[in-house]
Amino acid sequence: MFSFHKLPIKHKLMLVITATSVVAVLVVGAAAVSYELARYHGTVLRDLTAQAEIVAANSEAAMQFHDPKAAQETLAALRSRRMIVWARVFTANDELFAEYVREGVASPPVERPAHTAGSALDGAQMRVWQPIFSGHDFAGVVCLQAELTDQRARLKSYAAIGSVVMLAALLASLLLSSRLQELISAPILDLADVARAVTSRKDYSLRAQQRSADEIGELEAGFNQMLSRIEERDDALRASEERFRQLAESIGQVFWLTNPEKTRMVYVSPAYEKVWG
Repeated sequence: MFSFHKLPIKHKLMLVITATSVVAVLVVGAAAVSYELARYHGTVLRDLTAQAEIVAANSEAAMQFHDPKAAQETLAALRSRRMIVWARVFTANDELFAEYVREGVASPPVERPAHTAGSALDGAQMRVWQPIFSGHDFAGVVCLQAELTDQRARLKSYAAIGSVVMLAALLASLLLSSRLQELISAPILDLADVARAVTSRKDYSLRAQQRSADEIGELEAGFNQMLSRIEERDDALRASEERFRQLAESIGQVFWLTNPEKTRMVYVSPAYEKVWG
């Protein structure tokens, strides 16, 4: 089972750097896709609104003279715009006056239109409304619905580009992190090596190389100071033991020292062998 805490520090650093890079790329990529989709929707909306305004202006006379055929011909001109699925002209009483449906598409149910200019986006479908006026009087409504056919293609393109960028960022972060992590991990690993050497060899004269003045450098300096104090105490202990040995040999008396529990002797004077053989 994967455990982050059990990883070597250099692997932890590489993982953190790489994960940060990937998250940054994801955030930037999501923002870029959102911006592009919003810009695309805005472009389509402006185009549909312009088409609806043209249809509304050209349908004014047909509404005024109650000529559905003329309105039908106006809507038929939208045939060249493949993205438009259907278009409808409604009277002021919300009655269907004229309709255009793209070939191969079933006529959708008739819904009551809004009487004000507006738009709605539902997935890959965009709908716009544009009122028709005869002079200053409300005469009806034009309703267009378009299918954003290239939106899916755009999303696939964004996904492909994002995948390539993600892979490139991942490789770059791995290469970069493998070098940069040494700036942090190398001093720590050297410090660990010195600590292991001191533990195994009992050599308190060893010192860690201080490479920087940051927190790691302070750690190395503190570690070296600790070793210096231990070395001083070790030297003092050795000197004390040597003085004790010389004293014990000089007095010629038999004595011994036991542990605090008095279960075993920890020292017997040299005179013991002379007296007891």
